[in-house]
Amino acid sequence: MGLDAWLETKNGQEIIYWRKENQFHKYFCENGRVINKTEENVGPYCISRKILEDFLNRIDTILAAKLDTPITKKFSNGYTIEPGGKRINHFEELTVEYDEQVAHDLLPTQAGFFFGSTEYTPWYFDSLIKAKTTIENYLKNNPDEYQFIYTSWW
Repeated sequence: MGLDAWLETKNGQEIIYWRKENQFHKYFCENGRVINKTEENVGPYCISRKILEDFLNRIDTILAAKLDTPITKKFSNGYTIEPGGKRINHFEELTVEYDEQVAHDLLPTQAGFFFGSTEYTPWYFDSLIKAKTTIENYLKNNPDEYQFIYTSWW
């Protein structure tokens, strides 16, 4: 289980698929227009080209906020339960190259049932780069498309 989400054309062609990218879910649920409301924050949501361009501008601003000196931080990496029920938390040291506050201000994470991490890990920033590249390429190659659909499930 997990947060699965898709950005598609209005005809249902998949542009990009995300898994547990709760920052994207939060953005599109807050900025899109609900179509045939099913469950709250599931959608589908109509996303205009203008909203996608704002989304890409936010990503550009976050990625431009590169730290002069990357920092190493400990991030939660799950847990195990020992015999007897004792919970052991696991952490992983990762290097962060971008300003987490800028990310928090422009594309904040959102907690939820099976939504994944709410920390601003290197994986968070990698997902921004992938989304930016994929969506920019699609928009460049399809300049006449102005309506998109965001759908999620968890």
